Amino acid sequence: MSTLNIVLVEPRIPQNVGNIGRTCAATGTRLHLIEPLGFEITDKKLKRAGMDYWKYLDVSYYSNLEDFFMKNPQAVCRYFTTKAETCYSDATYPDNSFLFFGREDAGLPETLLIKNKLDCVRVPMKNGLRSLNLANTVAIATYETLRQWNFPDLVNKGQLHEYNWEDIEIDIPRDEQVEHDIEVLPIPINVDGRTYYEGIDFTSQEYYDILVNAKEQPTHSQITMIQYGEAFFNAAKDGYQHIVCVTITSKGSGIYDAACSAKKMLLLDKPDVMKDVTIDIIDSTTYTYAYGHMVVAAAKLAKETNDIQQVLSLITEYKDTYTAMVGLTNLTYAKRSGRITSAAAFVGEVMGFRPILEMVDGTLLTCKKVRGDHKLIEELASRYFELSAEDGRPYYIICADSMANAELLKKALKKSKNKFGGFYSIGASVTTNAGPTVFGMVLPK
Repeated sequence: MSTLNIVLVEPRIPQNVGNIGRTCAATGTRLHLIEPLGFEITDKKLKRAGMDYWKYLDVSYYSNLEDFFMKNPQAVCRYFTTKAETCYSDATYPDNSFLFFGREDAGLPETLLIKNKLDCVRVPMKNGLRSLNLANTVAIATYETLRQWNFPDLVNKGQLHEYNWEDIEIDIPRDEQVEHDIEVLPIPINVDGRTYYEGIDFTSQEYYDILVNAKEQPTHSQITMIQYGEAFFNAAKDGYQHIVCVTITSKGSGIYDAACSAKKMLLLDKPDVMKDVTIDIIDSTTYTYAYGHMVVAAAKLAKETNDIQQVLSLITEYKDTYTAMVGLTNLTYAKRSGRITSAAAFVGEVMGFRPILEMVDGTLLTCKKVRGDHKLIEELASRYFELSAEDGRPYYIICADSMANAELLKKALKKSKNKFGGFYSIGASVTTNAGPTVFGMVLPK
Protein backbone atom coordinates (compact mmCIF):
# COMPACT_ATOMS: atom_id res chain seq x y z
CA MET A 1 0.00 0.00 0.00
CA SER A 2 1.31 3.45 -0.93
CA THR A 3 2.23 5.82 1.87
CA LEU A 4 2.66 9.55 1.48
CA ASN A 5 5.47 11.22 3.40
CA ILE A 6 5.69 14.86 4.48
CA VAL A 7 9.16 16.15 5.31
CA LEU A 8 9.53 19.42 7.25
CA VAL A 9 13.04 20.88 7.23
CA GLU A 10 13.77 22.89 10.36
CA PRO A 11 10.21 24.18 10.98
CA ARG A 12 10.07 27.15 13.37
CA ILE A 13 6.42 27.63 14.37
CA PRO A 14 4.75 25.00 16.61
CA GLN A 15 1.19 25.87 15.49
CA ASN A 16 2.11 25.11 11.88
CA VAL A 17 3.53 21.73 12.78
CA GLY A 18 0.50 20.98 14.94
CA ASN A 19 -1.86 21.72 12.04
CA ILE A 20 0.30 19.72 9.63
CA GLY A 21 0.26 16.84 12.08
CA ARG A 22 -3.54 16.94 12.07
CA THR A 23 -3.58 16.81 8.26
CA CYS A 24 -1.18 13.86 8.32
CA ALA A 25 -3.25 11.99 10.89
CA ALA A 26 -6.45 12.56 8.91
CA THR A 27 -4.91 11.26 5.68
CA GLY A 28 -2.69 8.45 6.95
CA THR A 29 0.45 10.36 5.96
CA ARG A 30 3.83 9.90 7.68
CA LEU A 31 5.50 12.99 9.10
CA HIS A 32 9.29 13.47 9.05
CA LEU A 33 10.83 16.29 11.12
CA ILE A 34 14.40 17.41 10.39
CA GLU A 35 16.14 19.25 13.22
CA PRO A 36 16.91 21.76 14.53
CA LEU A 37 13.29 22.61 15.34
CA GLY A 38 12.25 26.07 16.45
CA PHE A 39 10.39 24.68 19.48
CA GLU A 40 10.24 21.79 21.89
CA ILE A 41 8.14 18.84 20.73
CA THR A 42 6.25 19.11 24.01
CA ASP A 43 5.26 22.72 23.26
CA LYS A 44 1.64 23.38 24.31
CA LYS A 45 1.04 25.38 21.12
CA LEU A 46 2.00 22.35 19.05
CA LYS A 47 -0.31 20.03 20.95
CA ARG A 48 -3.13 22.58 20.96
CA ALA A 49 -3.01 22.91 17.16
CA GLY A 50 -2.71 19.16 16.70
CA MET A 51 -5.40 18.55 19.33
CA ASP A 52 -5.85 14.86 20.09
CA TYR A 53 -4.61 13.81 16.64
CA TRP A 54 -0.93 13.77 17.62
CA LYS A 55 -1.16 10.32 19.19
CA TYR A 56 -2.24 8.87 15.83
CA LEU A 57 0.78 10.22 13.96
CA ASP A 58 3.65 8.19 12.55
CA VAL A 59 6.51 10.65 13.21
CA SER A 60 10.23 10.27 12.52
CA TYR A 61 13.00 12.65 13.64
CA TYR A 62 16.38 13.37 12.02
CA SER A 63 19.31 15.40 13.23
CA ASN A 64 19.86 17.01 9.80
CA LEU A 65 19.32 16.50 6.05
CA GLU A 66 22.29 14.16 5.78
CA ASP A 67 20.78 11.96 8.47
CA PHE A 68 17.49 11.83 6.54
CA PHE A 69 19.03 10.81 3.19
CA MET A 70 21.25 8.25 4.89
CA LYS A 71 18.19 6.59 6.44
CA ASN A 72 16.00 6.96 3.29
CA PRO A 73 18.42 6.41 0.38
CA GLN A 74 15.70 5.36 -2.11
CA ALA A 75 13.30 8.22 -1.35
CA VAL A 76 11.49 9.72 -4.36
CA CYS A 77 11.28 13.39 -3.50
CA ARG A 78 9.39 16.50 -4.56
CA TYR A 79 10.60 19.85 -3.24
CA PHE A 80 8.03 22.59 -2.68
CA THR A 81 9.48 26.05 -3.13
CA THR A 82 8.36 29.46 -4.39
CA LYS A 83 11.54 29.46 -6.53
CA ALA A 84 10.49 26.48 -8.71
CA GLU A 85 9.49 26.77 -12.38
CA THR A 86 6.96 23.89 -12.40
CA CYS A 87 3.41 24.08 -11.02
CA TYR A 88 2.68 21.47 -8.36
CA SER A 89 -0.41 20.22 -10.21
CA ASP A 90 1.66 19.53 -13.36
CA ALA A 91 3.96 17.18 -11.49
CA THR A 92 3.39 13.49 -10.82
CA TYR A 93 3.81 11.91 -7.43
CA PRO A 94 4.94 8.25 -7.50
CA ASP A 95 3.98 5.80 -4.80
CA ASN A 96 5.59 6.48 -1.43
CA SER A 97 6.64 10.00 -2.44
CA PHE A 98 8.42 12.32 0.02
CA LEU A 99 7.23 15.93 -0.16
CA PHE A 100 9.76 18.44 1.22
CA PHE A 101 8.92 21.82 2.79
CA GLY A 102 11.39 24.35 4.18
CA ARG A 103 11.38 26.55 7.26
CA GLU A 104 8.85 29.38 7.33
CA ASP A 105 11.37 32.22 7.15
CA ALA A 106 13.83 30.83 4.60
CA GLY A 107 12.40 27.89 2.70
CA LEU A 108 14.50 24.94 1.55
CA PRO A 109 18.27 25.39 1.16
CA GLU A 110 19.19 26.43 -2.39
CA THR A 111 22.04 23.92 -2.32
CA LEU A 112 19.36 21.22 -2.12
CA LEU A 113 17.15 22.80 -4.78
CA ILE A 114 19.86 23.30 -7.41
CA LYS A 115 20.73 19.61 -7.28
CA ASN A 116 17.07 18.62 -7.85
CA LYS A 117 15.74 21.18 -10.37
CA LEU A 118 13.39 18.75 -12.14
CA ASP A 119 11.81 17.72 -8.85
CA CYS A 120 11.09 21.25 -7.62
CA VAL A 121 7.47 22.50 -7.71
CA ARG A 122 5.56 25.60 -6.59
CA VAL A 123 2.02 26.54 -5.69
CA PRO A 124 0.93 29.48 -7.91
CA MET A 125 0.16 32.82 -6.26
CA LYS A 126 0.11 36.51 -7.13
CA ASN A 127 3.26 38.60 -7.44
CA GLY A 128 4.41 40.60 -4.47
CA LEU A 129 3.66 38.01 -1.79
CA ARG A 130 6.46 36.03 -0.20
CA SER A 131 4.74 32.71 0.35
CA LEU A 132 1.67 30.87 1.55
CA ASN A 133 1.32 29.64 5.11
CA LEU A 134 3.33 26.45 5.55
CA ALA A 135 0.43 24.38 6.91
CA ASN A 136 -1.79 25.48 4.02
CA THR A 137 0.85 24.57 1.44
CA VAL A 138 1.29 21.14 2.98
CA ALA A 139 -2.49 20.55 2.85
CA ILE A 140 -2.62 21.58 -0.83
CA ALA A 141 0.27 19.26 -1.71
CA THR A 142 -1.07 16.38 0.35
CA TYR A 143 -4.49 16.37 -1.26
CA GLU A 144 -3.15 16.82 -4.79
CA THR A 145 -0.97 13.74 -4.30
CA LEU A 146 -3.80 11.73 -2.77
CA ARG A 147 -6.13 12.87 -5.56
CA GLN A 148 -3.70 11.44 -8.11
CA TRP A 149 -3.72 8.22 -6.08
CA ASN A 150 -7.54 8.22 -5.99
CA PHE A 151 -7.64 8.92 -2.23
CA PRO A 152 -6.62 5.42 -1.04
CA ASP A 153 -8.26 4.22 2.17
CA LEU A 154 -9.97 7.57 2.76
CA VAL A 155 -13.68 7.96 3.41
CA ASN A 156 -15.28 9.79 0.47
CA LYS A 157 -18.83 10.15 1.81
CA GLY A 158 -20.11 11.80 4.96
CA GLN A 159 -23.44 12.04 6.73
CA LEU A 160 -25.27 14.91 8.38
CA HIS A 161 -25.92 14.66 12.12
CA GLU A 162 -29.40 16.15 12.29
CA TYR A 163 -30.58 15.54 8.72
CA ASN A 164 -30.26 13.00 5.93
CA TRP A 165 -28.73 13.73 2.54
CA GLU A 166 -31.81 12.12 1.03
CA ASP A 167 -33.53 15.53 1.01
CA ILE A 168 -32.65 15.91 -2.67
CA GLU A 169 -34.26 16.38 -6.03
CA ILE A 170 -37.04 14.49 -7.78
CA ASP A 171 -38.35 12.67 -4.73
CA ILE A 172 -36.25 9.50 -5.05
CA PRO A 173 -32.52 9.76 -4.18
CA ARG A 174 -30.24 9.20 -7.16
CA ASP A 175 -28.23 6.47 -5.48
CA GLU A 176 -31.46 4.51 -4.90
CA GLN A 177 -32.50 5.06 -8.52
CA VAL A 178 -29.23 3.53 -9.73
CA GLU A 179 -29.06 0.74 -7.16
CA HIS A 180 -32.62 -0.49 -7.73
CA ASP A 181 -33.05 0.05 -11.50
CA ILE A 182 -35.53 2.90 -11.09
CA GLU A 183 -35.91 5.30 -13.99
CA VAL A 184 -37.43 8.67 -13.16
CA LEU A 185 -38.87 10.59 -16.10
CA PRO A 186 -38.41 14.36 -15.66
CA ILE A 187 -41.40 16.68 -15.53
CA PRO A 188 -41.00 19.77 -17.78
CA ILE A 189 -41.03 23.09 -15.90
CA ASN A 190 -41.56 26.32 -17.86
CA VAL A 191 -39.89 29.40 -16.38
CA ASP A 192 -39.96 32.80 -18.10
CA GLY A 193 -40.22 31.32 -21.57
CA ARG A 194 -37.66 28.56 -21.08
CA THR A 195 -38.33 24.87 -20.49
CA TYR A 196 -36.33 23.00 -17.86
CA TYR A 197 -36.45 19.35 -16.86
CA GLU A 198 -36.75 18.54 -13.19
CA GLY A 199 -33.75 16.68 -11.82
CA ILE A 200 -31.72 17.25 -15.00
CA ASP A 201 -31.39 21.00 -15.41
CA PHE A 202 -31.58 21.79 -11.70
CA THR A 203 -31.76 20.24 -8.26
CA SER A 204 -34.67 20.91 -5.96
CA GLN A 205 -32.62 23.38 -3.93
CA GLU A 206 -31.66 25.26 -7.10
CA TYR A 207 -35.28 25.36 -8.23
CA TYR A 208 -36.44 27.03 -5.04
CA ASP A 209 -34.27 30.03 -5.92
CA ILE A 210 -35.43 29.92 -9.54
CA LEU A 211 -39.06 29.96 -8.38
CA VAL A 212 -38.59 32.94 -6.06
CA ASN A 213 -36.73 34.96 -8.71
CA ALA A 214 -39.00 34.11 -11.67
CA LYS A 215 -40.57 37.13 -13.37
CA GLU A 216 -43.79 35.23 -14.03
CA GLN A 217 -45.42 32.28 -12.30
CA PRO A 218 -43.70 29.11 -13.61
CA THR A 219 -45.86 26.33 -15.01
CA HIS A 220 -45.32 22.63 -15.50
CA SER A 221 -46.27 20.30 -18.30
CA GLN A 222 -46.97 16.60 -18.16
CA ILE A 223 -44.75 13.76 -19.31
CA THR A 224 -45.97 12.88 -22.78
CA MET A 225 -47.11 9.61 -24.28
CA ILE A 226 -44.03 9.73 -26.56
CA GLN A 227 -41.67 10.01 -23.58
CA TYR A 228 -43.30 7.07 -21.85
CA GLY A 229 -43.29 5.07 -25.07
CA GLU A 230 -39.56 5.62 -25.52
CA ALA A 231 -38.86 4.64 -21.92
CA PHE A 232 -40.95 1.44 -22.17
CA PHE A 233 -39.43 0.52 -25.54
CA ASN A 234 -35.85 1.05 -24.34
CA ALA A 235 -36.49 -1.04 -21.22
CA ALA A 236 -37.88 -3.85 -23.39
CA LYS A 237 -34.86 -3.71 -25.69
CA ASP A 238 -32.61 -3.91 -22.62
CA GLY A 239 -34.22 -7.24 -21.76
CA TYR A 240 -36.74 -6.29 -19.10
CA GLN A 241 -39.79 -8.53 -19.39
CA HIS A 242 -41.90 -6.83 -16.74
CA ILE A 243 -42.11 -3.05 -16.45
CA VAL A 244 -43.90 -1.39 -13.55
CA CYS A 245 -44.74 2.30 -14.05
CA VAL A 246 -45.97 4.32 -11.06
CA THR A 247 -47.35 7.79 -11.74
CA ILE A 248 -48.53 10.71 -9.66
CA THR A 249 -52.23 10.85 -8.94
CA SER A 250 -54.42 10.78 -12.03
CA LYS A 251 -56.78 13.29 -10.38
CA GLY A 252 -54.09 15.93 -10.48
CA SER A 253 -52.42 15.27 -13.82
CA GLY A 254 -52.82 13.55 -17.18
CA ILE A 255 -49.55 11.67 -16.70
CA TYR A 256 -51.29 8.39 -15.82
CA ASP A 257 -53.38 8.57 -19.01
CA ALA A 258 -50.24 9.35 -21.05
CA ALA A 259 -48.53 6.23 -19.69
CA CYS A 260 -51.57 4.06 -20.49
CA SER A 261 -51.71 5.47 -24.03
CA ALA A 262 -48.02 4.75 -24.51
CA LYS A 263 -48.56 1.14 -23.48
CA LYS A 264 -51.38 0.69 -26.03
CA MET A 265 -49.33 2.38 -28.76
CA LEU A 266 -46.34 0.11 -28.24
CA LEU A 267 -48.40 -3.08 -28.23
CA LEU A 268 -49.81 -2.05 -31.62
CA ASP A 269 -46.71 -0.55 -33.25
CA LYS A 270 -43.94 -2.77 -31.85
CA PRO A 271 -45.51 -6.21 -31.37
CA ASP A 272 -42.25 -8.01 -32.15
CA VAL A 273 -40.42 -6.30 -29.30
CA MET A 274 -43.30 -6.08 -26.85
CA LYS A 275 -44.88 -9.52 -27.30
CA ASP A 276 -43.14 -11.01 -24.25
CA VAL A 277 -43.18 -7.83 -22.17
CA THR A 278 -45.78 -6.98 -19.53
CA ILE A 279 -46.36 -3.36 -18.53
CA ASP A 280 -48.28 -2.48 -15.36
CA ILE A 281 -49.34 1.16 -15.03
CA ILE A 282 -50.19 2.11 -11.44
CA ASP A 283 -51.89 5.31 -10.31
CA SER A 284 -50.19 6.15 -7.02
CA THR A 285 -53.09 8.49 -6.06
CA THR A 286 -50.55 10.81 -4.42
CA TYR A 287 -47.53 13.08 -4.94
CA THR A 288 -43.82 13.50 -4.12
CA TYR A 289 -42.15 11.01 -1.72
CA ALA A 290 -45.58 9.74 -0.72
CA TYR A 291 -45.26 7.54 -3.80
CA GLY A 292 -41.46 7.70 -4.04
CA HIS A 293 -41.01 5.55 -0.96
CA MET A 294 -43.39 2.87 -2.26
CA VAL A 295 -41.44 2.74 -5.55
CA VAL A 296 -38.16 2.25 -3.68
CA ALA A 297 -39.67 -0.50 -1.50
CA ALA A 298 -41.12 -2.27 -4.55
CA ALA A 299 -37.82 -2.03 -6.44
CA LYS A 300 -35.95 -3.56 -3.50
CA LEU A 301 -38.46 -6.43 -3.37
CA ALA A 302 -38.16 -6.97 -7.12
CA LYS A 303 -34.47 -7.74 -6.65
CA GLU A 304 -35.30 -10.36 -4.05
CA THR A 305 -38.08 -12.22 -5.84
CA ASN A 306 -39.19 -13.14 -9.35
CA ASP A 307 -42.81 -13.04 -8.26
CA ILE A 308 -44.14 -9.84 -9.83
CA GLN A 309 -47.45 -10.26 -8.02
CA GLN A 310 -45.66 -9.81 -4.70
CA VAL A 311 -44.22 -6.55 -5.99
CA LEU A 312 -47.60 -5.28 -7.20
CA SER A 313 -49.24 -6.33 -3.94
CA LEU A 314 -46.62 -4.39 -1.98
CA ILE A 315 -47.35 -1.24 -3.99
CA THR A 316 -51.07 -1.67 -3.35
CA GLU A 317 -50.40 -2.15 0.36
CA TYR A 318 -48.37 1.06 0.51
CA LYS A 319 -51.07 2.94 -1.40
CA ASP A 320 -53.71 1.78 1.06
CA THR A 321 -51.72 2.24 4.26
CA TYR A 322 -49.83 5.52 3.77
CA THR A 323 -51.07 9.06 3.36
CA ALA A 324 -49.54 12.52 3.04
CA MET A 325 -50.36 16.00 4.22
CA VAL A 326 -48.68 19.37 3.87
CA GLY A 327 -48.97 22.84 5.34
CA LEU A 328 -48.75 26.11 3.42
CA THR A 329 -47.15 29.14 5.03
CA ASN A 330 -47.52 31.31 1.92
CA LEU A 331 -50.61 31.49 -0.30
CA THR A 332 -49.01 33.54 -3.09
CA TYR A 333 -48.00 30.62 -5.28
CA ALA A 334 -51.25 28.73 -4.83
CA LYS A 335 -53.06 31.90 -5.95
CA ARG A 336 -50.79 32.46 -8.95
CA SER A 337 -51.13 28.87 -10.11
CA GLY A 338 -54.92 28.98 -9.80
CA ARG A 339 -55.11 26.43 -6.95
CA ILE A 340 -57.03 28.97 -4.85
CA THR A 341 -58.92 32.09 -5.85
CA SER A 342 -57.47 35.57 -5.42
CA ALA A 343 -60.25 36.39 -2.98
CA ALA A 344 -59.54 33.36 -0.82
CA ALA A 345 -55.81 34.12 -0.89
CA PHE A 346 -56.45 37.74 0.13
CA VAL A 347 -58.64 36.74 3.06
CA GLY A 348 -56.16 34.05 4.08
CA GLU A 349 -53.23 36.46 4.03
CA VAL A 350 -55.11 39.15 5.98
CA MET A 351 -56.24 36.65 8.62
CA GLY A 352 -52.92 34.84 8.76
CA PHE A 353 -54.49 31.52 7.80
CA ARG A 354 -52.26 28.50 7.21
CA PRO A 355 -54.11 25.72 5.38
CA ILE A 356 -53.36 22.03 5.92
CA LEU A 357 -53.91 19.89 2.85
CA GLU A 358 -54.36 16.11 2.97
CA MET A 359 -54.42 13.48 0.24
CA VAL A 360 -57.91 11.98 0.11
CA ASP A 361 -58.73 9.46 -2.63
CA GLY A 362 -56.13 10.94 -4.95
CA THR A 363 -57.07 14.58 -4.36
CA LEU A 364 -55.29 17.14 -2.20
CA LEU A 365 -58.00 18.68 -0.03
CA THR A 366 -57.92 21.39 2.62
CA CYS A 367 -58.75 19.66 5.89
CA LYS A 368 -58.07 22.51 8.31
CA LYS A 369 -56.96 26.14 8.58
CA VAL A 370 -55.00 27.58 11.47
CA ARG A 371 -53.42 30.93 12.26
CA GLY A 372 -49.63 31.24 12.34
CA ASP A 373 -46.75 28.87 11.62
CA HIS A 374 -46.50 27.55 15.18
CA LYS A 375 -50.18 26.55 15.11
CA LEU A 376 -49.58 24.93 11.73
CA ILE A 377 -46.89 22.68 13.18
CA GLU A 378 -49.03 21.88 16.22
CA GLU A 379 -51.99 20.94 14.06
CA LEU A 380 -49.91 18.83 11.68
CA ALA A 381 -48.55 16.93 14.68
CA SER A 382 -52.05 16.54 16.12
CA ARG A 383 -53.33 15.23 12.80
CA TYR A 384 -50.39 12.84 12.62
CA PHE A 385 -51.28 11.21 15.94
CA GLU A 386 -54.95 11.02 14.92
CA LEU A 387 -54.15 9.10 11.73
CA SER A 388 -50.89 7.29 12.42
CA ALA A 389 -50.99 3.54 12.92
CA GLU A 390 -48.08 3.77 15.39
CA ASP A 391 -46.95 0.29 14.39
CA GLY A 392 -43.24 0.96 13.96
CA ARG A 393 -43.26 1.62 10.22
CA PRO A 394 -41.27 4.67 9.06
CA TYR A 395 -42.69 8.12 8.54
CA TYR A 396 -41.02 10.82 6.43
CA ILE A 397 -40.81 14.59 6.63
CA ILE A 398 -41.14 16.29 3.23
CA CYS A 399 -40.26 19.91 2.60
CA ALA A 400 -39.14 22.50 0.08
CA ASP A 401 -36.94 25.39 1.21
CA SER A 402 -38.36 25.08 4.72
CA MET A 403 -36.00 22.86 6.70
CA ALA A 404 -36.44 24.91 9.88
CA ASN A 405 -40.17 24.14 10.01
CA ALA A 406 -39.49 20.55 8.95
CA GLU A 407 -37.13 20.13 11.90
CA LEU A 408 -39.71 21.63 14.28
CA LEU A 409 -42.28 19.18 12.94
CA LYS A 410 -39.90 16.29 13.55
CA LYS A 411 -39.47 17.44 17.16
CA ALA A 412 -43.25 17.64 17.54
CA LEU A 413 -43.45 13.98 16.47
CA LYS A 414 -40.70 12.73 18.80
CA LYS A 415 -43.18 10.70 20.87
CA SER A 416 -44.23 8.66 17.85
CA LYS A 417 -43.56 4.92 18.04
CA ASN A 418 -42.80 4.92 14.34
CA LYS A 419 -39.29 5.14 12.95
CA PHE A 420 -38.19 8.45 11.42
CA GLY A 421 -37.34 7.65 7.79
CA GLY A 422 -35.62 10.92 6.87
CA PHE A 423 -36.13 14.32 5.30
CA TYR A 424 -37.05 14.38 1.59
CA SER A 425 -37.35 17.35 -0.74
CA ILE A 426 -40.60 18.24 -2.41
CA GLY A 427 -39.96 18.42 -6.14
CA ALA A 428 -40.34 21.32 -8.53
CA SER A 429 -43.81 20.54 -9.88
CA VAL A 430 -45.45 20.50 -6.43
CA THR A 431 -43.40 23.44 -5.18
CA THR A 432 -44.49 25.50 -8.20
CA ASN A 433 -48.09 25.33 -6.97
CA ALA A 434 -47.53 25.27 -3.22
CA GLY A 435 -44.57 27.65 -2.88
CA PRO A 436 -41.01 27.17 -1.65
CA THR A 437 -41.98 27.14 2.05
CA VAL A 438 -44.31 24.14 1.86
CA PHE A 439 -43.61 21.25 4.25
CA GLY A 440 -45.41 18.21 5.60
CA MET A 441 -45.19 14.48 6.17
CA VAL A 442 -45.81 11.02 4.77
CA LEU A 443 -47.20 8.72 7.46
CA PRO A 444 -48.47 5.17 7.92
CA LYS A 445 -52.14 4.89 8.75
